[in-house]
Amino acid sequence: MRKTLVALMLFPYLLFCAFPVSAVEKEERKYQDEIIYFIMVDRFNNADSSNDFKVNVADQKAYNGGDFKGITDKLDYISDMGFTAIWLTPVFDNEEKGYHG
Repeated sequence: MRKTLVALMLFPYLLFCAFPVSAVEKEERKYQDEIIYFIMVDRFNNADSSNDFKVNVADQKAYNGGDFKGITDKLDYISDMGFTAIWLTPVFDNEEKGYHG
């Protein structure tokens, strides 16, 4: 329950951080104008190992431990590659060996 609450609170923060600095100016941009970087959260970057649950990086079907902290740590890296938006996979509990949840 607590992890779900924290995730729900972090999600708007991540969306806000994904906008480029120039977004402060009023722009008439559409999603078609964006260059989107797709992220599978569990596979991207594990920055906080204290929240790992059944992580086994040697098993391709097991969780790898990627988290929102890992994404926020790499936002500059993503921006430097030229991407202007991120698209996250849905975050939810999954069945055993269902790595993409």
